[in-house]
Amino acid sequence: MLTEDAIERIDTSQGMKSIMEMHQIKYFLAVCSECNFSRAARLCRVSQPSLTRAIKLLEAEFGGPLFRRTRGRSHLTALGEIVRPHLEKVWQKSEAAITSAREFAATSHLLEVSTPTASIRKVRSCGR
Repeated sequence: MLTEDAIERIDTSQGMKSIMEMHQIKYFLAVCSECNFSRAARLCRVSQPSLTRAIKLLEAEFGGPLFRRTRGRSHLTALGEIVRPHLEKVWQKSEAAITSAREFAATSHLLEVSTPTASIRKVRSCGR
């Protein structure tokens, strides 16, 4: 069962809420693939400082560095090696969910709404 604690973790030492976001996972996987922050940023079509900030937030959430940065190359740390397969699965499942939802939306006529404020005419029951 997915609880609020599983979604939202509180870093009591910092007093901040931390919520992992999909773009952070995408950036992490891009750095893994490219072994370079600048190339990963280009691949993701974001600035290198934006990508670096997102990785630093992940590192804060996981409690340590994910990459060892050397001149021109970035290598996974032991922590990075541990979380990589989990984040790859999260990314793959997210992509699968998007694909399934789009296929459903393209073939389903169960929901008809004429305007944003219009009432829903037909809705499929959540409980079936």
